[in-house]
Amino acid sequence: MRKEEKKIWDSYLTKFSAKMEGGLLKNLKEEVNIRSDIVEKHYMKLMETIGVKGEDIKCTLMNTFAYSVFDKYNWKLRDKGESPSKEYRRFKKTITRIEDYLDEDLIYYAIKDECNELGNLNRAEIEKIITSMSQFANAIKNVKSIELINFANELKSYIAFNTSKYIPEKIYRVKSQYYGSLLMMNVKDNATAIETLKTVILCLPIGEQQIANMYTYLLTVILNVWNIAGRSNIYAPLDHGVAEVLLSLGLTDKRIENMEYESSGYKAYKIICDTLFPEDPSKMMVARAVAERWCYQRKIKICDECWLNKLCPKEY
Repeated sequence: MRKEEKKIWDSYLTKFSAKMEGGLLKNLKEEVNIRSDIVEKHYMKLMETIGVKGEDIKCTLMNTFAYSVFDKYNWKLRDKGESPSKEYRRFKKTITRIEDYLDEDLIYYAIKDECNELGNLNRAEIEKIITSMSQFANAIKNVKSIELINFANELKSYIAFNTSKYIPEKIYRVKSQYYGSLLMMNVKDNATAIETLKTVILCLPIGEQQIANMYTYLLTVILNVWNIAGRSNIYAPLDHGVAEVLLSLGLTDKRIENMEYESSGYKAYKIICDTLFPEDPSKMMVARAVAERWCYQRKIKICDECWLNKLCPKEY
């Protein structure tokens, strides 16, 4: 085991290791497997409700990204009695075509005046959203092929050689590591294509792990845009709700706070997903469903109704 990996296990995963060695994770895996179908059906219905499913393919690629950006604010919106889907539908009253995403003033209006809560974000945050959506829309309009490997390659080239020109220097310094990774990527199969799509999103001003993972999850698992057989590198987004559920289940030694793509906390999360569900780590989306329904942002957790209640030691 490499020094870095050992540090991650020692910092976050000693309880997970003990449960695994003691054979205490079998029932949890079985329950999550059962519930993952329900979660997938929920997101399929959600994509239909907000009008993404069944669109022209380029519209699907763009609007799924826009929804994934809104989903970044999931817990903030829920705290205000809102949801990403409600805010997205308000936003789409104004932004109806890919061309609309190229008009930064129009995006600003759609967020600031049409959305109930996202319009209250600070100006710098809104500008990151606007720039990211506009740049991504430009990239989508310029790609010629939507076949996964070709699409990833074309998107990589466009983002790497065009969007960096328009990112403020302060943001570019933070994002430069991702641009470096993107340029070095060799897109040769579906797995490397998916990783490239994630890195493309990380390069954008608003881009982060949560958006990148939600985007690839929705496109591949829910919308099945490319009919990919394997899901071994598709992950549910890690957010504060998921971190809470992992802690309650006793899968982590402490709550994961740093969720950036290269952080130790995120790598620990990936180890958990890969160990429990090596063929489909996206099944950890069940943890997010549990967080939304019963576990997170509540004065009193509704444990009796939770899918995982009998399997949860409630270590929080």
